[in-house]
Amino acid sequence: MSVGTKTSLWSNLKRVYAMVLSTSTGAGVLSLAYHWIEGLFPAFITWSTIHIVDEAEKMITGASHHLWFWCACMLSGYIVKELGLNLYSLFVNASVYEKVMNVARLKLYEKSARLPYITFEDARMMDKRQRAKECVDQEKISQIFVNTSQFIINIISIISIVGILSSYHILFLPISLISVAPYLIVRLLRGKEFDQIRKKQVGQERRKEYMWKVLSEKETQRELRVYNAQTYMQKKWQKNMMEVQEETQKHQRKETWQLLGCDGLNLLGYGVSMGMAVWLILQGEISAGAFSACAMAFLNVQNQVKNFLVDLGSLPGDIYLVSDYFDYLELPEEEDGRERALKPEEILFDRVCFSYPQAKERALDNVSFRLRKGEKIAIVGENGSGKTTLMKLLFRLYTPQEGKITVNGKDLEEWERKAYYGNLSVIQQQFVPYQLSVRENVGISDVKHLTEEERIRQCLAQCALQGSPFDEIDQRLGKRLGGRELSYGQWQKVAIARGIFKNAEWILLDEPTSALDPMTEAEILHQFLNIVQDKTAVIITHRIGLCTRMDRILVMRDGRIIQEGSHQELMAREGEYRTMFLKQGEWYRE
Repeated sequence: MSVGTKTSLWSNLKRVYAMVLSTSTGAGVLSLAYHWIEGLFPAFITWSTIHIVDEAEKMITGASHHLWFWCACMLSGYIVKELGLNLYSLFVNASVYEKVMNVARLKLYEKSARLPYITFEDARMMDKRQRAKECVDQEKISQIFVNTSQFIINIISIISIVGILSSYHILFLPISLISVAPYLIVRLLRGKEFDQIRKKQVGQERRKEYMWKVLSEKETQRELRVYNAQTYMQKKWQKNMMEVQEETQKHQRKETWQLLGCDGLNLLGYGVSMGMAVWLILQGEISAGAFSACAMAFLNVQNQVKNFLVDLGSLPGDIYLVSDYFDYLELPEEEDGRERALKPEEILFDRVCFSYPQAKERALDNVSFRLRKGEKIAIVGENGSGKTTLMKLLFRLYTPQEGKITVNGKDLEEWERKAYYGNLSVIQQQFVPYQLSVRENVGISDVKHLTEEERIRQCLAQCALQGSPFDEIDQRLGKRLGGRELSYGQWQKVAIARGIFKNAEWILLDEPTSALDPMTEAEILHQFLNIVQDKTAVIITHRIGLCTRMDRILVMRDGRIIQEGSHQELMAREGEYRTMFLKQGEWYRE
């Protein structure tokens, strides 16, 4: 192991202990104390055994008066140990695992919430996040704390038992230790190799999880059944699963054979040790009690050393996984601005360019336009023209790689996010169907006003959401947690009501009515435009008819704005907008 690896290992161990002891201080300290006491128990049993056997031998001649005392001591030791173990399992172990896992999950969520949104477009960063998630789900932080605490038991047991053995003959020490040394070598090599395999499998694991989600989620079952594609997707999942499983099992088979060889050496060492003990008792150098204790002590030393080396050998692999978790927590976060008193009067895109990670072409290329307070603007264009990417930059989810976005003349990055988002309400095509109550589904956009039932009901009515289950404002929605399921169109209406509930000056809509029928869509959009008549609205839409009520229209193609103007202005000249409008008109007339 290199110096760099050692530094990393010890650095991560310190971070593990700091996290556990700060999260569950009392349980963590009690755990360490218990392990110190438990480490002395094998030596206590060895010492008691020597006295019991020697006293039993003396009792035959009538020279012993302490046999029952030593038996009582050993029995008391076992009782105390079992009581301590039960208390440890009940209070200490459970507390460490539960509290640390909850805190680790919370830190992972909080970190993800503070990372630049573009991070989630990068496959390499998603692999790192997957490793961090595995660390939390597999409770590796608590495991490392508990396992390394077990080292205390092993070390104290080994030292104390070896002290007793070596007092009879010094050769007992090297024979016991040498016989189990191969475990260290095998576990270190295999642990590092297994970690490299797991790192390579991260992408495969994510694909496997996705395939399983496709197979098991209700939303995908309908389409798979109609297309008779269930068997095809099942085979893809099985193929991915078998590739991961085969590689893992190959490693485990190799490790099993090597550990079997180590067990052979271990057995040989025990045989040699017992042979020496027989020789010593024949020479009269040790008593019958010492001989009996030696038989137990040899096994204890070998088992403690074996456990210590096996745990030590598996430690690097666990540490590498924990390292990914802590590395993820140290990723650079989004920088926030300091300007707070924000009332947007104007937003300007000035020669903005943006590309996604690993993408060869720009999603936005030299985009410039101005949004003024009170305007109603539509953004139209074919799929892949850059509309949603532009909207995400306007949401401040992404940062331009070239050019800049300014609000009231100041760079968008100078404004505090909380202040900026406080002026925005967002209604997205890919909305979230919260498995919460009607009240929470609408009011989550402005949680300070969750108790305003009349306002919530008004928003529901404006989106044609009346009757059951919407008349019961605390009715849970969604079947996943036992609530009332809605149609996709109803969920979209709920998302629109959510956006309206937040009384923001600027409202951004990304295909807000794509799942609604034309009559309902026309009704809701008519009501919506009346609601936002004194506000600023930016709408992405494929329904060109809506544009007749917009102040200005931006037409996009290949990441650029190719036309800009009012409906009348754009219809008066040949171009993309006029062609799109006339084609959609023909569709409805037919």
